Amino acid sequence: MGIVARLFGRRPSKPAVITPAKPPETVPARPPRRSYTVKLPGGVVETRYTDRWTGTFDDWVAEMEAKLGPEERIPALEKVTVDTTALKALDLRDLPSTRFRIVGSSYCVTEDERALYGGTDYLLKREPDNGSDANAVAVFGQGRKVGYLSAAKAASLAELLDGLDFDAFQVGGTSVLGNSIRLWVDVPKVAALSLFVAGLGESEPQGTEA
Repeated sequence: MGIVARLFGRRPSKPAVITPAKPPETVPARPPRRSYTVKLPGGVVETRYTDRWTGTFDDWVAEMEAKLGPEERIPALEKVTVDTTALKALDLRDLPSTRFRIVGSSYCVTEDERALYGGTDYLLKREPDNGSDANAVAVFGQGRKVGYLSAAKAASLAELLDGLDFDAFQVGGTSVLGNSIRLWVDVPKVAALSLFVAGLGESEPQGTEA
């Protein structure tokens, strides 16, 4: 075929080259940014943002705490105390529990105060009027607020705790250990607490002076 084409002065046509269409580039979805507020000296309030966070709530709280320097952290401390002798507290330490890290401690106590107010006994106290989370459950150690339960854990317990006629709930936990400044609290398991609440109608609960 090529010889005939050259005799008649024609060049053989080249086969068409088909270039496959380039697939469109997929842009990974960008997770929403989280914001946090920092109170600076002089009363200035500044909102800051984190980028592409994909961790858990507790990890995010730890990340935010780590970004706050000492000069920013001290003015933001929320020093809250309660008179434990005036509280009607229910002892929940005998219920099956799971140990969770107390979150937001850097907004309540300094690193030195963690060892002072941390310990093996804590009080859980509901904060239904909390402007950030109506399910908030604060954690107190020796009368001083040392932090909160995580939002997810508080949401699972708030309704059960609200159904009990007590001001606070006594639980176990741990203080700072070794090189770690984290505080831990023993939170009753939801199933166990549900059964306990259901059984309160059969007998008079015994309160304790915290």
